[in-house]
Amino acid sequence: MADLRLQRFSAWLPWRVGAFFIALQARAMGDVLAGILPDNDDMLRLQQVRDLLAGQSWFNVDQSRFLTTEGGEIHWSRLPDIFIGALVVLTRPFLGQEGAESFALVAYPLGLLGCAFALVRLIAERLGAGLP
Repeated sequence: MADLRLQRFSAWLPWRVGAFFIALQARAMGDVLAGILPDNDDMLRLQQVRDLLAGQSWFNVDQSRFLTTEGGEIHWSRLPDIFIGALVVLTRPFLGQEGAESFALVAYPLGLLGCAFALVRLIAERLGAGLP
């Protein structure tokens, strides 16, 4: 009997841990959907995506919005901009520009979290953890 309860607990443990992290993420995402970005880096990433969608060159990572007159180069990779920009472009006809940006800023981290959980499950299966 105890062995069966332990098996049920261990079978549902990854789902409970995943639900916990999604709840933590969802708590912060309510503000994003309301148009409030929690961090300056998030605001700058969104501005980079906006510039890229407006026609800025892939290799031009200058931001003229800094306090200096000449702006500055951002040292971030453009690779995350592909996925965020694609979500914005795909959902813009349905949600409008602002809604599409908010959706992309919520969906992208949750998608990364889902991929991480899928990879953890794959690793656990290959190690023989016996997850359902």
